[in-house]
Amino acid sequence: MPIQDTSLEAYRRIAAALPTIKLRLMAYWEMCGKTGATDYEAARDPGIKRLTVGASRNDLYHNRLVLDTGRTRLTDTGRPAIVWRVPRAGERVPIPPSKSVSRV
Repeated sequence: MPIQDTSLEAYRRIAAALPTIKLRLMAYWEMCGKTGATDYEAARDPGIKRLTVGASRNDLYHNRLVLDTGRTRLTDTGRPAIVWRVPRAGERVPIPPSKSVSRV
């Protein structure tokens, strides 16, 4: 399926801000410590759009900068969401299984 022109335009508009968004998300997950945070929580607290959080987190996950804790928490709609956290210094980080995260 070809990429839509509107998708390319949307990407171009946010591409310059992505490094800043990822740094903000990393700082947020770092602040959460072992408790971690879901994408929903990360979007709510720093004020980043949920879809942007998911895409940025997916990239961070595949670069082994955030980990799936193996836990879930319910979102405001009652659906389970993966809890993510930043790895501790020296922690062995497993290689993500694929380019998509769908554990639930």
